[in-house]
Amino acid sequence: MAEMLKHPGIQPLLVHTGQHYDLEMSSSFFHGLSIPQPNINLEVDSASAACQVDQIMQRLEPALVAE
Repeated sequence: MAEMLKHPGIQPLLVHTGQHYDLEMSSSFFHGLSIPQPNINLEVDSASAACQVDQIMQRLEPALVAE
């Protein structure tokens, strides 16, 4: 994200799956890695890996179409 922001011709869009639904855990990733807040949070539930992938796929397309 930091590198993309250096280039005015690039408009980065950060999508967070939200699968680390615990705010403390999620925010520690963003803060610790100096990642800005996401533009989109898919808010994927805690579930099996297959269910999470399913939720990501179902929620990502409408979010990208909206952008």
